[in-house]
Amino acid sequence: MQEHSKAVSTSKHLWHMFKEAEKKLDHTMDQLQTLISERKKNVEEIKKLKKRIKSDSGSAVESMGFISSSIIKKDGSYSVKVSKLARALCEEMDLSAEKVLRADIIARLHLTGLLSKKGKKVSMETRIVRSAAYYYFLYSKDKTANEIAVLLDSKSGNSLDPNVVSVLYRILVRKDFFSNSNVINIGIKDLEPGMNLVSGIFSTRGAMLLPSGTVMNKEFIQKIVSYNEGEAVVNTILIRR
Repeated sequence: MQEHSKAVSTSKHLWHMFKEAEKKLDHTMDQLQTLISERKKNVEEIKKLKKRIKSDSGSAVESMGFISSSIIKKDGSYSVKVSKLARALCEEMDLSAEKVLRADIIARLHLTGLLSKKGKKVSMETRIVRSAAYYYFLYSKDKTANEIAVLLDSKSGNSLDPNVVSVLYRILVRKDFFSNSNVINIGIKDLEPGMNLVSGIFSTRGAMLLPSGTVMNKEFIQKIVSYNEGEAVVNTILIRR
């Protein structure tokens, strides 16, 4: 009888301990749920803040671009034009969304001088903006399509990246920019004797292999093909039909 009573007492004690543990677990779960809810709320607030900052930053960049374009170029839409072309170049080169955005900002602010970096490696985004800006500079001077091609070509391998210029050529050809100049875009494998180069032929590292104005012959073509087997050649060439 005494053992039965002791067993009952022990069972009651264990039950009591279980209920206390259950209460503590419920309390802990409530606290955890509260923390999760607060975290979700904070995450949403952070997202809203980031969106607001991005929107404000975008507006600031757009305003500064318009002001600098109006003062320096006397054309408020200039930075927008450069930005659109820079974006098109980025997309043609299949760059990431982050790099497209960076190129857009650089294009809008390049006239302010705030983005100049001396002594540092020039980013692809900056090289893209340089080509876009130089194209619009030439276009604003009422240069002919042929003159623009020659001047772009003269800067390739120096202040302009020939890889970017070649992509710019592809975009211009698609937009029929050279339609009145009988200029078409071809690749290395399409070169034939007698073709007149409107753009020079460059290595991807920027070395000029043949200048614009060269009339192709079998020897030149063989040299370009052989060179391409060792070091890549920019595979966008403008020729006159």
